[in-house]
Amino acid sequence: MILTVNGGSSTIKYGLFDGPETVARGKIEASGGPAVDELAAWVAANVDVASLRAVAHRVVHGGPKFSGPARLDAAAIAELRRISPYDPEHLPEEIHIIERLLEALPNVPHFACFDTAFHHDLPMVARVLPIPREFEGRGVRRYGFHGISCQSIMGQLSDAERAGRVVIAHLGSGASITAVLAGRSIDTSMSFTPVAGIPMSTRCGDLDPGLAWYLQNVEKVDAKAFHEMIHKRSGLLGVSGVSGDVRVLLESTVPAAREAVELFCYQVRKTICAMAGALGGIDTLVFSGGIGENSAQVRAWICEGMEWMGIRLDAAGSAVKVRVVRTDEERQMAVLVRELL
Repeated sequence: MILTVNGGSSTIKYGLFDGPETVARGKIEASGGPAVDELAAWVAANVDVASLRAVAHRVVHGGPKFSGPARLDAAAIAELRRISPYDPEHLPEEIHIIERLLEALPNVPHFACFDTAFHHDLPMVARVLPIPREFEGRGVRRYGFHGISCQSIMGQLSDAERAGRVVIAHLGSGASITAVLAGRSIDTSMSFTPVAGIPMSTRCGDLDPGLAWYLQNVEKVDAKAFHEMIHKRSGLLGVSGVSGDVRVLLESTVPAAREAVELFCYQVRKTICAMAGALGGIDTLVFSGGIGENSAQVRAWICEGMEWMGIRLDAAGSAVKVRVVRTDEERQMAVLVRELL
């Protein structure tokens, strides 16, 4: 059996898989020491540890080194510590979870599955940032995220769909758009960190870089406050002033709530068109993530105005196949580690 651990900023989701079978799933609210202790206690009470082949940890950022699942030994953890400044919102907490479970399950091999791995070999034109090239040698490049989700989605498509031009709209509290050609990621909306791209629940998405200078020098927003703002007070929450939850915004009568959803749908639509341009066309559009899977209204608003490129929600009249696919990161992590073993 393989235990999967998906640690977020406020929850730890876990799964136990025996080959293709799901043995158990769960979610623990809040992260940090107590949550990891609760997970370790659940494993001790419910799992025959001798039957565990591996523990698979979701790690958001793999930096330049990790292009696939990796055994979590001392060298790998040291590398994760080195690149922690790449993604201070995720990596320190993920390292903490890894180390606590290594203590709890020392005789079971632990592996990291990286969200960046699916995008590791982006073409040069999609990978290199247009800043002085010297920084690329220090690991500063476009990485892309939601890669485990993309792999899960691609695995659920037909052979013909996988062989074609696919755009994946992973729309949740974090959101990204990815262009996949014949199974390979060739571009994606997120960049060096997961805050880039389209607006999200509380993350801003792409901004004019000059805004940072202006806010610091005129509005007296220092670097720490700016970091907090773009990660936790922007996006749908910032525009609406109401909530970062699309469900709440769709029910709200506050005009800014509707404006926030319209802005979100517009930016998603625009980015889908950009990815179609990178692909030279589009054969399949996939909606996934909490918003993409569950909000028919948002899907409809996104697809409005894209008839010119063959996208219609009425399948009978659409030249592009539009699908809703439920992503399963935990199962995909188990698949990746099983293949590695």
